[in-house]
Amino acid sequence: MASGNGAGAPANPVKDVTTASFKADVIAASARQPVLVDFWAPWCGPCKQLGPVLEKAVADAKGKVALVKMNIDDHPQIPGQLGIQSIPAVIAFDKGQPIDGFMGALPESQVRGFIERLVGPLSAAADELLAQAEAATAKGDAAGAASLYARVLTEDETNPKAIAGLAKLHVEVVEIPEVLNSNSRNIHRNEFRTSNYQLRRGGQVWCAASGCTGGKERSPIPQTLRAGSEF
Repeated sequence: MASGNGAGAPANPVKDVTTASFKADVIAASARQPVLVDFWAPWCGPCKQLGPVLEKAVADAKGKVALVKMNIDDHPQIPGQLGIQSIPAVIAFDKGQPIDGFMGALPESQVRGFIERLVGPLSAAADELLAQAEAATAKGDAAGAASLYARVLTEDETNPKAIAGLAKLHVEVVEIPEVLNSNSRNIHRNEFRTSNYQLRRGGQVWCAASGCTGGKERSPIPQTLRAGSEF
């Protein structure tokens, strides 16, 4: 087990994955939940910046997603198969396949957004939405409050605070806005687009890395990674 790739990392250790353990720690483990693989190296300054941010966001996911790290100097085979040419690079695996990813030391908001696209609102994000909904209710903005509660319930339909908030709205107003009956799943999910980096599964584009970095050009990953790739 490793303590992370940068100072100030959370106390919970993050597992170091090796070429030999990749099938068990990533491919097999991703059958239970998404697994993020953080490809890094000891000499990489941006990797040390990203590490604590990534670990904090994963901790806020409360077990919905796992994080492992791979030192590309010690284990170059897997990143070579994935076509990774620059680090830090984070690839998400689900059901044994790479489905999403990004490169570069992204700011915390973008890292959290990346994880939320995989597993829904993180605990801190849900708490913030609930606080905003309560503030909207206090201001008499029933429509805004209902929309915020709906966003929370879209990903966590048993959230007790959101349910209680909607019940309170139902009592206080004549009609709950139609937004509650709509599919709000896409309200907070921005499509992850690309300009030069795509992971593909069966020919379908699944992810884009460079599009989330403000257009800064990066070394592209070859568009040849498909379902059934052997690791």
